[in-house]
Amino acid sequence: MVLDSEDVEYIVKIYRGRLDLERFSIHIRFKEFQHHLVRLDINPTQRHINPGTKEMIVGSHIHIYSNLNDKKDSIAIPLEKSNFPIVHELIDAVEKFFKYNNIEK
Repeated sequence: MVLDSEDVEYIVKIYRGRLDLERFSIHIRFKEFQHHLVRLDINPTQRHINPGTKEMIVGSHIHIYSNLNDKKDSIAIPLEKSNFPIVHELIDAVEKFFKYNNIEK
């Protein structure tokens, strides 16, 4: 899905695990620069280690765009510590992701 907002184009991607249907990821990114603005990872198979603090994130988390690192989405926030609701089903996650990012259908 490509979104256009006053000369800035965004891409929304939804991925779902082939073997584990409870594992999925949704992100929105700039089309031109490929930087993720927001990425939601539900039931990821790997641990995430935040740069700098070396904090290990296990389980569902969200990445928010930040200029603190070269990789703009390198910091993960566990869902329990974020203002994103806890989700388990892909359809609920998509709905809440769109609402969280003010994307209208």
